[in-house]
Amino acid sequence: MTDDMRTLLAAAGSATNPHAHLGPVVAAEVAWGNQVVKDCYVVDWHFGDWSLGLARPFHVDLLRETFRFAPETRLVNVAPRPGGQPGRMSLAGSSFAAVSAPIPPGLVRGVWAVRL
Repeated sequence: MTDDMRTLLAAAGSATNPHAHLGPVVAAEVAWGNQVVKDCYVVDWHFGDWSLGLARPFHVDLLRETFRFAPETRLVNVAPRPGGQPGRMSLAGSSFAAVSAPIPPGLVRGVWAVRL
C-alpha cells in the first residue's frame, strides 16, 4: 500500500470562516496562473456572497493530483441562466461557500456534478 501524499481538505470551513476549507484550492489555482476576479463577502450566515470567482477554468487534473477532497465535495457545472448570466463550474462542500470558475471551452454546458 502506498501513502497518499495529497493534502486532505475538509468538507466545510468554520463558523467564523466558512471558506476556510477552500483556501488551499484558491491558493493553488493562483499559483498555477489563475486569478481571483470576485472575492467572497460574507457578513453573516444570512447576508453576503458565498462564492469566490476565478478568471479561468479550474485546473481539474492538478486539483485531483494535489488534494484529497471530502466525499461531500463536488465540482458542479451550472448551466447559463436567463438574463445573460454565463454558465460556471462551482466547487463546494457541505456548506454554502463555493469557488466558481468559467466552464472550459468545448465542455458540455448542461448541469452535472463530479466527485473529486
